[in-house]
Amino acid sequence: MPAASNRDSYGGIFSGPTEARAGFYPSIATASCDDLHTWGRQLTADKVDITPFRSHLERGDVLLTQGLRLVRGIRSTVLRESVKAGATVIRPPHVQTVDAWLEDAWRRQVESGALPAGRLLDRIAERALWQQIIESDLKEQGDFTLLQVPRAAEQASRARQQWLLYGGEPGNPAQRAAFGLEADCAAFHGWCGKFNRRLERNGWLTRADMYRLLLQVQPRERPSVVLCHVLYLPPLTRQALEYLATVSEPGSTGNHILKPLPAAAFASPREELSAAASWAVERHRSGAGSTAIVLMDFHRDRQQLEYFLRQQFDCLGARYAALPVNFSVGMPLAETPLFRDAMLALSMAGTGASVRLSRVEVLALLRSPFLMGRDAVDGAELLRLRTAVTELLSETVDPKDLVHLSRTFAPNSHLAAVLDPLSTSRETLGKRLPSDWLEVIRGQLALWGWPGARPLDSLEHQQFERLETTLDHLVQLDEVVGRVTHHECLASWRAILNDLVFQPKTPDTAVQVLGSQEVVGLSFGAIWICGVQSGVLPEPARIQPFLPTRLQRELGMPGINPAELHRRAQALLASLQGTHASVALSYAQQQDGEELLPSVLVEPLELQDEPAQPAHPDHWPLPAALEPLYESVVALPGEPVQYGGGAAVITDQSNCPFRAWISHRVGPEGVAVPAFGLTPAERGTLVHDALRYVWDQLGDSAGLRRLGDSERDVLIQSAVKDAIDVLEKRARRRHRSIRKRVGSACLDLEVERITGLLQDWLLLESGRDGEFSLLEQEDSHVLTLGSLSLTLRPDRIDTLADGRRLVIDYKTGAVQRKNWLGERPADPQLTLYTLIDDTVAGLAFGRVHQDGAEYVALGEDLNLGGKPQSLEQQIARYEVDGPSSWDELRQLWRARLEALADDYVRGNAAIDPLPNACRYCDLDSVCRIGTVSAGDEKSLDHPGAEST
Repeated sequence: MPAASNRDSYGGIFSGPTEARAGFYPSIATASCDDLHTWGRQLTADKVDITPFRSHLERGDVLLTQGLRLVRGIRSTVLRESVKAGATVIRPPHVQTVDAWLEDAWRRQVESGALPAGRLLDRIAERALWQQIIESDLKEQGDFTLLQVPRAAEQASRARQQWLLYGGEPGNPAQRAAFGLEADCAAFHGWCGKFNRRLERNGWLTRADMYRLLLQVQPRERPSVVLCHVLYLPPLTRQALEYLATVSEPGSTGNHILKPLPAAAFASPREELSAAASWAVERHRSGAGSTAIVLMDFHRDRQQLEYFLRQQFDCLGARYAALPVNFSVGMPLAETPLFRDAMLALSMAGTGASVRLSRVEVLALLRSPFLMGRDAVDGAELLRLRTAVTELLSETVDPKDLVHLSRTFAPNSHLAAVLDPLSTSRETLGKRLPSDWLEVIRGQLALWGWPGARPLDSLEHQQFERLETTLDHLVQLDEVVGRVTHHECLASWRAILNDLVFQPKTPDTAVQVLGSQEVVGLSFGAIWICGVQSGVLPEPARIQPFLPTRLQRELGMPGINPAELHRRAQALLASLQGTHASVALSYAQQQDGEELLPSVLVEPLELQDEPAQPAHPDHWPLPAALEPLYESVVALPGEPVQYGGGAAVITDQSNCPFRAWISHRVGPEGVAVPAFGLTPAERGTLVHDALRYVWDQLGDSAGLRRLGDSERDVLIQSAVKDAIDVLEKRARRRHRSIRKRVGSACLDLEVERITGLLQDWLLLESGRDGEFSLLEQEDSHVLTLGSLSLTLRPDRIDTLADGRRLVIDYKTGAVQRKNWLGERPADPQLTLYTLIDDTVAGLAFGRVHQDGAEYVALGEDLNLGGKPQSLEQQIARYEVDGPSSWDELRQLWRARLEALADDYVRGNAAIDPLPNACRYCDLDSVCRIGTVSAGDEKSLDHPGAEST
């Protein structure tokens, strides 16, 4: 019975990849000549040197390989040669992977009755069963654990498979005893017992179990099989193969490399991969023959190599899908934008308040063309909604919050129309079989309009075609996981999407990018092997954490045996050297500041020069000639304009004119950064509001001194509570919830902190000499400096006993007197306040800090405590030939502030920051201070100007 019909005859008890069950090209033996040419055009581009195996193919022996790619390569080579020779009838070669051949052998034994029928679990179902067992065990224990169940399930599945493949015996008392010596191993052994009982009860088996069963049957015949470029097999696999068949290995790589191969050295992986890309592109364009790049660390280097290949093939923009490169390992479907956005959308559907999306995920959802295609992605409503999501300042977003924000800021959007019914839907409640959830999933995706209103491009269409395959895998989990919640079903589907790899279709002439195992046995005109450094070749030893170390060593597992890993690396290089016409190797000397050493199997050559940058494609416009732009003064309209703003205008102009111009004239807003707990601004605002409440109640120094200890405590408690209430009200007006974002416990800690700060501050205030009264708190004043009109709001102005006034500004961070002085003061805010009224005789920072409350003041006879100093003594360190009186200092400040105001009004936008001004600046995306050299500045005609 053909293998393809076995599955039907047993009612679907067998499972596994279709390519592993059924032979390729099943009808070629009876195909017409025209059909043969059609087949020939559909063959893969991979070529294999079949010379060592030709006699076996002619005899009809079965060729076994380790990977499907080599299977396809051998079939393609044989069929291509036959078509070229003019054959009208071709017998397809018997080529399979080792695992597929053993699986077919197991099926034959089941059909003959020698073995009981059962279900061979695929990787997805096996991992789901492990996860179910581990979760159940953790619930029974009831203890807090940091174990990540999905990763533990993957690790447990791998550990059991390796244990059995390398000769493990679950019934062996000595091996069982070894598991009890380590806590992790003991836990795994307990899970293993439950796993084995589930397999036995349901008639399921894993691949390792299948091989063990094959050793229990009596084979009626032992066919001849030939291992083709099989570098190594686990002991159990080889034992089962040799038990069932007569095995030969012609052309086996027995003589390993005796001397190191030369390897080119590059300064960094970036330069190495850039050089490899240039080499491959040049060979492809010149038609030099088949070309492949082999990445020893495929997952680390693939993304950067792909960028260089796209750059040099000009496939970064509209021609993105035209890249003539085939990657042997694609990306998981879960990482493709089409399915990634589908999972985000489904996560919003009735999954409960416990499921929160990250802010990045929500913003990606709002920009998705597959979900928001009915709306203009950059429409005004959605822009307001994205801003509101950003201003939540939270790393995660509750779906309920997104529903509220969509109703508030984008009520007419497709998003609001979708979220409203989803938020009240009850179809996601309860538990069902995964197959029963399919209708719900399809309905939710249809509600979102997935995969979008616009036509899919070729890559997206190829991804969309995999939808039904992924859902079929989900249905197959019915027997394994049973009835699950909607959230658990989505988690299973996400795991399936992570397992299924999307590989775009590419032309036969494509450059190939392969991993070290995929290239074995193939035959290219030239290959370049990247990343042959120590720690990669040979592979580093990796101990399996769920298996006892002693047991791994006794069973000879390669992960714990450096000598075996070294032998395998030698066999790999020998195989590649023997099957490819030209082999080049390279490595990087440094990565992320860490020195890298070449592999012991290679001989390093001299450091290679940095590869030249490739020429731009012909259709790209040539760079325009640049002319200097003198940015010290920006052209402004000729008519006079009255400009406004607050103290921040002068502060920014003094710190950096460019910052002032961008922040207050151009007006872009920085993206709010998520905060853990309260932001520094919120914490400072709480202190300011609490102090304002306190002095609203006290009024003057006499009121402060009348307070007893208990009365002061009550006042402070009321002030802090009022400040918290004000903060929460402000947040609610902006559709935010402070308490929800930071948590009640965090706010309780903040109340305790501020209470201590206010206790210290009032103690300092009560020690001031002389009487004072509060004149105002945060009242608005207008100050005109030339054409600049500023609105100022001092935190507090006191009236001293002699009628003079003192301006106080609260600070919760570090403060310095020098920030008020100099031609360009770093913090001119208080100096502006001194110009409000001629009676202002001093200014002071009121530092409210946990390290201690203090005044940092400037002025004479302010009675704030501390050692009395004259004005000259206070400013001597910061001003050369400074003013000798307060009036002179105020005149000096006015002159300097008017000069800064005039610069701002005239459009002075030079990139000229004060020291440390860039430390907290968020304009680095538009500022080019890092690209303007001192030499460029000196070469300009205009002093102080900058050019680009």
